[in-house]
Amino acid sequence: MASEARRRTRNATAAESAAADMSGASNHHPASRAASGPAIAAASAPGFSPARSLLAIIVAVLVLCVLAWHDHARMPLAPLPADAPADILNSSFSEGLARRHIDELASRIGFRMAGTPGCIQARDYILDQLQEYRRLATDNPFVETFDIELQTMSGTHRFSLLSMDIMKMYTNVTNIVARISCGPACNENAILVNSHYDSQ
Repeated sequence: MASEARRRTRNATAAESAAADMSGASNHHPASRAASGPAIAAASAPGFSPARSLLAIIVAVLVLCVLAWHDHARMPLAPLPADAPADILNSSFSEGLARRHIDELASRIGFRMAGTPGCIQARDYILDQLQEYRRLATDNPFVETFDIELQTMSGTHRFSLLSMDIMKMYTNVTNIVARISCGPACNENAILVNSHYDSQ
């Protein structure tokens, strides 16, 4: 009986020692540390709270709204029709009026090579329109000067083409010049808009 009791005691001690060894090995195993590491880090992360996360989301949404509004404000306004009120047309560009002039020059008059009857018709049309705009601008306090000038000239000029000198002569070429100004303050920052009214 005594020997049986001693044998059971030795077996129990060996089992406890093996259990302790297994527990120590699991704590030192890399997989065990990886599994327990994130949970400990998440629980002990400084400054982490749902309130701060919600505040960051609100700030991000507000910033996106401001950027979207800024881009929308920079978009061009809707084009004005040809029959827009005169007080608006005095200070804004009208796509409808511009298309009306383009249709007149390109469709009704058509071919406008320099020196042809079409080019003369285009010159007369532009003059008529400018004179009408000058008449409408007489009551506009922002238009102090609205001058219209015709420059008719003849001459020659030389240029090179394919290593050859070519002399070109022109006769009675007419330029139409319109000067619009609000006064001395506008004259300091003049803008030149230049184009051909003949067709190539």
